[in-house]
Amino acid sequence: MLFRSMPRFARARFVAQFTACQGNMNTVAKAVNLYANDNGQQLPSSLTLLTTATSGTRPYLPSNIICPSNGATYTYSYSTGTMFTLFCQGVHSTVVSDLCSPGYPQYVTSGILLK
Repeated sequence: MLFRSMPRFARARFVAQFTACQGNMNTVAKAVNLYANDNGQQLPSSLTLLTTATSGTRPYLPSNIICPSNGATYTYSYSTGTMFTLFCQGVHSTVVSDLCSPGYPQYVTSGILLK
């Protein structure tokens, strides 16, 4: 009986980690937007700028945030203006393959893209 329930527990764990990954990306995206608001709509050139304090201010993020399912860091890219994208470099388990395609989740300026 225990062996039959193990796949359900594994799936629940991976779904929770995937959801936490999305939440982390949302937190980083909010920090990027706060940085831009404080710096004349100029996006940060890298995520490390969000974790360092400057001239009496606190950092936007306490540390580099990583994906909870695989420990990968998030990739950040931006273009001139206010457009940016965050990618999870990790490979999420095939257990949650129905939730996302390879290379996702992603966060773009307009919000999280799932598939």
